Amino acid sequence: IENVPVIIQYWDENDKLIFANAKADELHEQWDVKCKFTKGLAYEDMVRAQLSSSIFKIPENETIESEIKRRKKYRKTVESNYREVFLENGKTWYVIDKRLDDGSFLSIFSEITDLKNKEAQYKQLADALDNLPMAMLFWDKDDKLITSNKQVRKEQSKWKIDLINGMNWETMFNQQLKAGVYDISPNKKIDDFVKERSEFRKKLTSDKDSKRETKLTDGKTYFSNEIRLMDGSMLSVFTDISEIKEREKSLKLLNDAIDILPNGLMFWDADDNLIAHNASAVDFLKDFKFDLKIGKSREKLREHMILKGYVKAPKGLNEKEVFQKYKNDWKNLVGTRTRTNNFSNGKTLLFTDTRLKDGSTISLWTDVTGEKKQEAELLRLKDGIDILPNGLFFWDENNKLIATNKSAIDHFPGDSLCRRC
Repeated sequence: IENVPVIIQYWDENDKLIFANAKADELHEQWDVKCKFTKGLAYEDMVRAQLSSSIFKIPENETIESEIKRRKKYRKTVESNYREVFLENGKTWYVIDKRLDDGSFLSIFSEITDLKNKEAQYKQLADALDNLPMAMLFWDKDDKLITSNKQVRKEQSKWKIDLINGMNWETMFNQQLKAGVYDISPNKKIDDFVKERSEFRKKLTSDKDSKRETKLTDGKTYFSNEIRLMDGSMLSVFTDISEIKEREKSLKLLNDAIDILPNGLMFWDADDNLIAHNASAVDFLKDFKFDLKIGKSREKLREHMILKGYVKAPKGLNEKEVFQKYKNDWKNLVGTRTRTNNFSNGKTLLFTDTRLKDGSTISLWTDVTGEKKQEAELLRLKDGIDILPNGLFFWDENNKLIATNKSAIDHFPGDSLCRRC
């Protein structure tokens, strides 16, 4: 008793001290309470000394003497009680008071400061979990509900389902089925759906967690993360990802539309690595034995296409000079530019390159081979008309001259042609 880390006080039926252990005197001395626990000490003298120190709190609206009177009255009526004492130094003590059959009175004081601090922390954690924006359920090893948070109670209330601590998972699940909560595929039987969910819970172990998506009949989709803890209990957290799924659907539609475009598209990140492309781009580069895959660098594509002669070099430049020019042009790109490239397979592509704020770049191209051929043919026709020995005049609907040829100009020297027209 002398060496236990608790305070023990034993009083007779007249509130005179019979015994107190060494811990009681040790703490009084530490707290600077002017009172020794000697046999025969009056209870009220001890209380008076404690309340006169800086460590013990005097209750609001009480004086030392009125507090002594209140405590003595409590001791006369109490048979057995548990209470907490809060000191000014931040410590908390748990007190067990017991009136024995002979009228004597035993008090045992245990410091529980750490426990109270943890209790406060756990309460903060519980409050935080209760106010999480995602739904949460916590089940014991027997699949009985330990607790749920506000969000899941709110969501389930829409289906007129009350989540009550202690309810069985099967009870809740059957209520959900009856309310038509789940969007079950027409190809799946209800019995198979129930069996699938039940077996999932049975097979879930503490060495793995489970992630899955669940669609509800109100159009919402939830991502669930469920884990079995070491003691067999189970934590389930559900996040509403309906908006994400809608955006995902829209992005897939956009991606599918881009993929079937006749125009080629390549999307490069800030480090010039490919992050997206469409089928037209892949098919075009297959002609040049280049496998366009996500992650490929633009540098590798540039080397392959130019240094192997697949991109025709402009007059006056060799392949290495073209390679360096294209490399510098790409590095210095700001905003949007257009360019035309001629390829060894006879194709001519018109590129539009756009550099985004984050340094990534979108390249979109259009096959203008036909237009370029037509343009070349029109130029040859113009050149042929220009060397005809016959003079030629081409007028618009307002009799304004659109074009003429060399013979016509030679026939009307100086500016006489302009004056006549």
